Amino acid sequence: MAGRHHREPADHPGLLRHRAARLRPARRRARAGPAGRGAGPPGRQLTTDPLAFELTTFHNDAGYDELVLVHHITFRSPMFSGVAHVGYLPGERIVGLSKFARVVEHYAGPARLQERLTRQIADLLELRLLPRGVGVVVDAAHPGPGGRPGIRTRTTAMTGSLRTDPAVRAEFFAAVDGRYASSSRRRAR
Repeated sequence: MAGRHHREPADHPGLLRHRAARLRPARRRARAGPAGRGAGPPGRQLTTDPLAFELTTFHNDAGYDELVLVHHITFRSPMFSGVAHVGYLPGERIVGLSKFARVVEHYAGPARLQERLTRQIADLLELRLLPRGVGVVVDAAHPGPGGRPGIRTRTTAMTGSLRTDPAVRAEFFAAVDGRYASSSRRRAR
């Protein structure tokens, strides 16, 4: 398209080169929402600042220290859709399990890169829960140009023990991939 100029979203350089991703400027602005923060329900401010996201946490009075993992949190983003698997090793704080889906939904709302989505989920949980480790796996399908079949991509973000301890990391990935047998099932054999 020689001679035409267009502005690309800052989150995804090159996005508008694909014909299927082009939008009229007015539609693009409407999708961006107020102040370019991303589409979302009226009155809901979407932000990438982890301190601005409300997440009720509780002190870990019981001292729970085993892996907590929420599987197959489905999400849909303007650029891709898929499932997220979010887990953590509790430290000082714990959170209700339903909150993991809210965190994923919050960050998947605006158009962004899958790598950024994965990292932002991990960063928020790391900051708010003060865990011994956080693990996030995002499996997503990206539509191909012109409506052709796209590609499936897996991104990961690990912190703390889930990043540095090979045994803990292996346990996390085994649980994500469905190969995890709890210690009670192992003893029953």
